[in-house]
Amino acid sequence: MKPAKVRLLVTVGLFVLWIGFLAYLAFATRNPVVLSRPQFLASAVDVIAEVDSQDASAVKVQEVHWPATLRDKLVGQTIRVGNLKDTVGWNGPDRYILALDIRPGGEFRVTPTPRSPGFDPGSKTYRPHIYPDTPEARRQLDEIPKPSTHQP
Repeated sequence: MKPAKVRLLVTVGLFVLWIGFLAYLAFATRNPVVLSRPQFLASAVDVIAEVDSQDASAVKVQEVHWPATLRDKLVGQTIRVGNLKDTVGWNGPDRYILALDIRPGGEFRVTPTPRSPGFDPGSKTYRPHIYPDTPEARRQLDEIPKPSTHQP
């Protein structure tokens, strides 16, 4: 076989392997969960909660990620999240990571992503996000810098 044919076959083989690898990546990493860092930086409380229904406003707090001062008060409690039905990210009953604000009267609300150049959370189409509790989402949550103490 001539060297030119060998080079062509090797090149075609490598190309086919590369396309196969790209196809594998496309299928293995579709629908990734990416936490909004600005949303969590603006929140007063970050919790992992059991959400049984998006239409219900009550969630059961399984874990308080931040601030540590509220762990004893909220873990195991059922809290009211006023705007839960208006959120994006619901995939059925499961554990979710919620970035929350505390409203007067003790009601919690999912924190909207803050305004930034080119992004207006006040638009009619914007809805705040909740995130499924996955190992990758937990890793991202752990990487978001928060002050060590906070008085909500």
